[in-house]
Amino acid sequence: MKLIRRNLEEEVGRGARKRDGKSVAPKQPMKDLEVGQDIEMGRLDPADEMNLSKYFEEVNAIKADMKEITNLLLDLQDVNEEMKSTQSYKILLSLRIGLVLT
Repeated sequence: MKLIRRNLEEEVGRGARKRDGKSVAPKQPMKDLEVGQDIEMGRLDPADEMNLSKYFEEVNAIKADMKEITNLLLDLQDVNEEMKSTQSYKILLSLRIGLVLT
């Protein structure tokens, strides 16, 4: 393991070589070329802040719509259950009346 590490350190120190023996410049870490605001650091320019605020307004509107739809669905399910029981009652009543009449 030490031999591999030493060889790696030597190659990094003098630059890597291709198989044909030509030397290649050692790889340098890529630097961020962007200048100015950085979203990861929590700094935004005013245009980005305005766009994000519009986005979150739309998200909140969608959440409100989803809540309203969920409430409507629950109301519809309640009405459906009431209709089932009403229909069952009417059927039972008509059967009883039919049995009494016959």
